[in-house]
Amino acid sequence: MPGDWQITQGYLIGPGANLSSANLSSANLHGAHLNHANLTDANLAGAGLHGANLTGANLTDADLTDADLTDANLTDADLSYADLQSADLTNTILAGANLIYATLTDTTLTSTNLTGFNLTGVDFTGATLANTTLTNTTLTNTILTNADLTGANLTNTTLTNTILTNADLTGANLSGVTSGGIVGSPNDLPTNWQLTGGYLIGPDANLSSAYLSSAYLSSAYLENANLTGADLAGADLQFADLTGADLTGADLTNANLTNANLTNANLTGATLTDANLYGADLHEALLPSVMPTLPVIDGAVVQVVDTLAVPGSVQVDTGGNLSVSSNSFTAGALNM
Repeated sequence: MPGDWQITQGYLIGPGANLSSANLSSANLHGAHLNHANLTDANLAGAGLHGANLTGANLTDADLTDADLTDANLTDADLSYADLQSADLTNTILAGANLIYATLTDTTLTSTNLTGFNLTGVDFTGATLANTTLTNTTLTNTILTNADLTGANLTNTTLTNTILTNADLTGANLSGVTSGGIVGSPNDLPTNWQLTGGYLIGPDANLSSAYLSSAYLSSAYLENANLTGADLAGADLQFADLTGADLTGADLTNANLTNANLTNANLTGATLTDANLYGADLHEALLPSVMPTLPVIDGAVVQVVDTLAVPGSVQVDTGGNLSVSSNSFTAGALNM
C-alpha cells in the first residue's frame, strides 16, 4: 500500500479517495492524507483529524461535530453546509476554504486565520473566536450569538445584518469595519465603541452612506471615521470626537454639533442647514460651501480657501485665528 494511504474502519483512506457518505465516526485519522478526497455527507463526528491534510477536500454537508481538526490543513476545502458543532479548529489552516452556511456552533477557532473569508450565513453561536484573524471578512447574516471574539482582528470586516446578541468583543480590532442592520446587543465592545441604530460606531469605522438620522451620538468617538454620504440629519453629536473624520457629502441638517471636535475633518460638500455648531472645533477642517454659522474657538485655526457663505454669524474667540484667502467669502456678521 502506498505510504500516504491507510485502512481505517474498513475504508481506504488516501489522497483523492471517494468517501462520500462514509461512516468514519470517531475514526483515528491523525495526520491522514485526505487531500482532494470526496467526503460529501461523510460522518466524521468525533473523528481525530489532528494534523490531517484535507487540502481541496470536498466536505459539503459532512458531519464534523466534536471533531479534532487542530493543526489540520483545510486549504481550499469545501465545507459549505458542513456541521462543525463543537469541533476544535485551533490553529487550523483554512486559506481559501468555503464555509458558507456551515454550522460552527460552540466551535473552537482560537487564533485561526480567516482573512478574506465569505462567512455569509455561518452559525457561530457560542463559538470561541478569541484572537482570530477576520480581516476583510464578510460576516453578512452571520450568527455570532454568545460568541467569544475577545482580541479578534476584524479590520475592514463587513458585519451587515449580523446577530451579535451577547457576543464578547472585548479588545477586538474594529478599525475599518462596515456595519448596518446589526441585531441584538453584544455583552462587551472595545473601548470607545458603541452600537447605535444597528451600526458599530467608533474610531476608523466605515460608516459610508450610513443611515443615522436623529441618532444619539453624543460624546461618540469617531476619529478618522468614514462618514462620506452618511445621513446624520438631526443627529445628536454634542461633544463627539470627529477628528480627521471624512464627512464629504454627509447630510448634517439640524444636527447638534455643539462642542464637537472637527479638527482636520473633511466637510466638503456636506449639508449643514440649521446645524448647531456652537463651540465646535473646526481647526484645519475642510469646509463646505455653506455653513449656518462659523465658530472659531480659542486655539483653532480656521481657513477659508474656497467659496463659503455663512448667513449667520462668524464668532472668533480670543485666541482663535480666522484665515481667509478666498475671494468668495460672505458672512451675515463678524464677531471678534
